[in-house]
Amino acid sequence: GMISDDVADWNLPDQRGCGRYLPLGVVAVLGPFNFPAHLANGQILPALLLGNTVILKPSERAAGVAALYTEAMAAAELPKGVFNLVQGDSRSGATLTQDERVDGLLFTGSTRVGKMILAATHHQPNKLVSLEMGGKNAALVHHDADLVQTAKELLNAAYITCGQRCTATSQVFVHESRIEELASLLKNALPKLPVGDPFAASTFMGPIIDQAAKTRLLELNHTASTAGVKSLHESQNLNGPGSYLTPALRIGAWQDHDYFTHEHFGPDLVLIPIKDDLEGVSRINS
Repeated sequence: GMISDDVADWNLPDQRGCGRYLPLGVVAVLGPFNFPAHLANGQILPALLLGNTVILKPSERAAGVAALYTEAMAAAELPKGVFNLVQGDSRSGATLTQDERVDGLLFTGSTRVGKMILAATHHQPNKLVSLEMGGKNAALVHHDADLVQTAKELLNAAYITCGQRCTATSQVFVHESRIEELASLLKNALPKLPVGDPFAASTFMGPIIDQAAKTRLLELNHTASTAGVKSLHESQNLNGPGSYLTPALRIGAWQDHDYFTHEHFGPDLVLIPIKDDLEGVSRINS
């Protein structure tokens, strides 16, 4: 009901004329690896409901999920050519971005790639481009916060799904009078978080997406130290099959440095002292 109401034809008030919604045509969905079914699906279904055809180009790092999704689409007996799967790396994504026969492009992923897509589509004003990109998510801890509850919330916000969420908290601005207490609560809890097989019921944190991401995250131990940040719990390599590493917890004063200004997309959390809420809010807004 709601969707059909939203896109129903409408008459202009006091005018002879009406508004009609028409499908765009061919919509390409460039999906992410972190929620390979959920985030792509949230773009695919509305596109199909409104009469478009869809080409899904999933992340090559989560190709299997897209194959299962496509089998489900085939089982739903959609007409041939309405839903299409293209497997491939960034070159396939670039082809869909550049091809003027693609009428809409819906992307979820990094800010870096999003900016490249924007540059590549500037000369295609008729192409609808929707970009859902990275962030640098923060939490703010007041001087009167319940720190046990805060620590619980932060463990989930920072480390669940290995910190590979566009909503994962990576920095916490903490009133300076409480930062040592919060740091010790988190530091004591971290070694108790079970890291391992994601199919085991007791596991809190599974593997990072791949070896390249693991290497990059382990390098943050060094990057953080160059920013004057102290590691309370370093990221450590866990041997065995799969890209496993331990979560990192750090503490240090904010500065304009890569460590603080980039999204690292992994289980890496830094506590940053602030004198008052206003300082915290202005840092978050920057």
